[in-house]
Amino acid sequence: MTRSLPHPTVAEAARSVVASAASLTLVTSHHRAHLEGRHLVDARGGLRLSLPADSAVATALRLEEDLVATVELTDVAPVAVRDRVRARLALTGWLELLDDDGTDTTAYLVPGSVDLDTCGRRHEIDPEEYAVADPDPLTGVEAEVLTHLDAEHRAELDALLSSCDPALDGGRRTRPLRLDRHGLTVRVERASGECDVRLAFPAPVRTVAEVGEAVRCLGRAAAPRTRRGG
Repeated sequence: MTRSLPHPTVAEAARSVVASAASLTLVTSHHRAHLEGRHLVDARGGLRLSLPADSAVATALRLEEDLVATVELTDVAPVAVRDRVRARLALTGWLELLDDDGTDTTAYLVPGSVDLDTCGRRHEIDPEEYAVADPDPLTGVEAEVLTHLDAEHRAELDALLSSCDPALDGGRRTRPLRLDRHGLTVRVERASGECDVRLAFPAPVRTVAEVGEAVRCLGRAAAPRTRRGG
């Protein structure tokens, strides 16, 4: 039986998408607005949105008080790989008017449905599971670590992949795609297509220093296999 490699739960993955998002799209039945740097996330994943007071959505909210709305978020890989979209998340619920000072209109969305799409697979997440889940502890540093690995340690990633699976060797480009407390996902790109390879850490990590040690542990574990195959 093949052992399943550890991953964050889909609820944790959804919370990580929300926690790392710098922008989002707010959609109602008649309006669509792109908001950049105008939202805050509370402890249960609810969204506090700051809308321009003269926007169509803010005007509609004043008239209807409670609107059904969907917040759409897109998770994009920080490294330039083929197909950089890693996930799409849709949070749907009632948009509640909190404050309206004439300049900004503050609204609050409590998700009543949570839909996560990853690699073409759609996950319907229970709203309470979403609310009590935590973002992955590496969410805030993931982009920095992945870009560092790509710029400074691509040769080491190549060697690590070759030792894990010799069939992956030769004629490829290796780029770090995703990082979480359980492991590193690497995108292997060839002229004929691409695939993703999961490298599980020996134990969950929570800091950048622990990530570095976990990657070194993977390299040390792979070294004997490399010597035997050489």
